[in-house]
Amino acid sequence: METRIQQQLFAPEDFELFLKERAEKNTPLSDVMRELKEPLPQGRECIPYLGKVEFLDKIKYACAEGKVALNIQDTQFLCRESGESVEEAWRRIRKYPLYGRLLEETTLCLPKPQVQSSGAPKTPAPHSAGSPSYPPTPQASSSQIQEPTSPLVDIMSSPSPHTDTSFSKLESLPLSPLQLLETLEKWGIQGDTPLIRVQISLSQIRGRELEELIQSMPDHWRVQLQVEKQNG
Repeated sequence: METRIQQQLFAPEDFELFLKERAEKNTPLSDVMRELKEPLPQGRECIPYLGKVEFLDKIKYACAEGKVALNIQDTQFLCRESGESVEEAWRRIRKYPLYGRLLEETTLCLPKPQVQSSGAPKTPAPHSAGSPSYPPTPQASSSQIQEPTSPLVDIMSSPSPHTDTSFSKLESLPLSPLQLLETLEKWGIQGDTPLIRVQISLSQIRGRELEELIQSMPDHWRVQLQVEKQNG
C-alpha cells in the first residue's frame, strides 16, 4: 500500500511547493508535520500522508538538494553546502535526529546564499546522473540499541577489559543529540562503521517522546526496552 501511494498518489512537485511555502515563512518543523496531516487551503489537492518518518526523510532530502534548509535551535543549519553533491549532503544530513521537542525547536527555512570571496554566489556541485529525487532506502544494519535504566548515556569510552583488542568501548557524558553526533565524528564512527553493541540511556522524558523515538527506528532493529515508570 505504501509503495502504491508513493508511486501513484504522491506528487513530489506538490510536496516541494508545500515545503517552499512553509520555508518562506520560517515555519517550525512541528507545524509543518501537523499541516501535512490536514487538508491544504484554497481547495488544493491534499498531499497523501506517508507517515512521520517518511516525511522527515523527504524534508531532509530536500535540504540535501538545496531546495530548503533546517535551522536546529539556531546552532545547526542543515542544507547542501557549496561544492557538495546531493549524495554527500544526504549522507551528512540524514543522520541528524529530529523528534520530540526538537521538532518545535527546528525551523524550516530557505537556504542561505553562499558567497565566494569575490562576492559571487557559489554554485553547489551538480546532481549526479541517475540520482533519485527521493531519499534512498536506508541499508540494513546489524546495530542494536538497548535501553538500560541508568540515567546516563552509556557508550563506554574506557578500553575493553577483555583481551580481545579488535574493538574498543567508548563512553560520553550526558549530551544533547547534536553534541552526541559531533562525538561520534570524533570517535571516527561513520555510516558504515560496524558496532557490536550500543546502549543508550535516557532520563526525564515523557511517554509521547519515547513513542516518537521508537517510531523513528528502522524495522530491522531489535531493541530491548527497560523503563522506570513513576507510579501514582
